[in-house]
Amino acid sequence: MHMVQNKYSKTTILIAMCSLLIGLSGCGKKPEPKAEVPPPAVIVSDVKQQTVPIIMDVPGTVKPVITVEIVPRVSGYIFERNFTEGTNVIKNDPLYQIDPRPYQAKLDSLRAQLKQDQASLKFWTSEEARYTRLAKQGAASVEDKEKTIARKAEMIAAIDTDKANIEKAKLDLSFTKITAPFSGHIQETLVHIGDLVHQQQTEMTTVVQIDPIYVISNISREQVYRVQDLQKQGFAPTEEKKFIANLVMPDGKIYDHEGTLNYMSQLIDSSTDTLMVRFEFENPKKGGQRSLIPGQYIPLRMIVGHQPDALLIPEKSMLQTQEGTFVFVVDKDNKVEKRMVETGASYKQQLIVNKGLKMGERVISEGLQKVRPGMEVKITKAKADKSASRTNLLYVADSFDYPLILALRPAN
Repeated sequence: MHMVQNKYSKTTILIAMCSLLIGLSGCGKKPEPKAEVPPPAVIVSDVKQQTVPIIMDVPGTVKPVITVEIVPRVSGYIFERNFTEGTNVIKNDPLYQIDPRPYQAKLDSLRAQLKQDQASLKFWTSEEARYTRLAKQGAASVEDKEKTIARKAEMIAAIDTDKANIEKAKLDLSFTKITAPFSGHIQETLVHIGDLVHQQQTEMTTVVQIDPIYVISNISREQVYRVQDLQKQGFAPTEEKKFIANLVMPDGKIYDHEGTLNYMSQLIDSSTDTLMVRFEFENPKKGGQRSLIPGQYIPLRMIVGHQPDALLIPEKSMLQTQEGTFVFVVDKDNKVEKRMVETGASYKQQLIVNKGLKMGERVISEGLQKVRPGMEVKITKAKADKSASRTNLLYVADSFDYPLILALRPAN
């Protein structure tokens, strides 16, 4: 019994000594120092200031400047057709020829009637002179003399009628040749050679003027009020002709030619609460075709004024929480500061800042997820963003209750 107890005591002492030696060897090592974390790399953008045009984005409809239905001014059978459907025509180009022969025959008949009446006038002029002389001599009655005077007057009136009828016959004959009233685009023909057309009734074809061309739109009463408010502030022109507009083509590009305000109604349509505006655009051929076709829908962007000294920052630098909208500003020591801001409309992936920033300040545009207020950051250069140049339009801002956008015209 004593020997067993002694054996266990020796074992316990041995374990304790081993533990002590392990502890002493561990105390001899120094703790490894923590590695320093480098400042996170971010990309910053300067707050820019510039004058920005104010634009209203409204739907537009393309309409020809002139649309004329060609109807005959005389009746008759179609003798010729002198145009190709769907082509351009020049003013006074021949379109149709109505059979002129009946009208030529009538003109010839009236000219013959004029010659006959002129001969009768000559006869009764001499008779008037003769009966006047005889009446003075007592060889003819006064009644006979008066009859010759009346007959002469009748012939004078008949000749005047003949001349008027001849002029009308000339017009009717000229109306058998139907020409283009102006330069434009001619539509399909509705009559053909041999068809009988009736004066002022039969529709033959249509000619439209499409260069220049109109784009019309209807703007709301609220938009009208906005323009008037901009005019009061001096941001919008007071002369209607100084308002200009751009068109957005189906591929998203801006139409090559700028339009000018051609007409603005002074009456608001009570049924739609809108006012009609009309812009005129050039519409030349490009690659054998015209870009603007009457009847098509096209977005119209009206430049209604200019906002001076607008502050711009990248859209991607903006953050939103329940507190509101804010950005991270980097100070001169590369320290991060959280800044609450008020923003307006956007432009080319940029936002207009109405309150909270100054020109020249730096905001973080990339690397936002890596920073916190008070941190130090490392500034790196941004890569060129080619997509930012695809459009020159600003989109509707949430702060506006009607389609008001801002746009910046590229420098010439």
